[in-house]
Amino acid sequence: EKEFKPSTTTIAGGKPAINKYRTSSSAFIRPHQTPIVQCIERRFAKFQGDVNVQCIEPLQVVKYANDQQV
Repeated sequence: EKEFKPSTTTIAGGKPAINKYRTSSSAFIRPHQTPIVQCIERRFAKFQGDVNVQCIEPLQVVKYANDQQV
């Protein structure tokens, strides 16, 4: 839970910013964190055309409470 932070949007210049309309929370998962994460990373790399698993970006999890939106 403590890893979750307010989700951001991207503004001019590619900078992240909090947006009052995006009320979800997001967390990035450290690469190769657990065997399950490693499995997901391998499957994603294969889905992308057998790219090197080291080349994919960290996985991100988004959480919504009952009253939250995109």
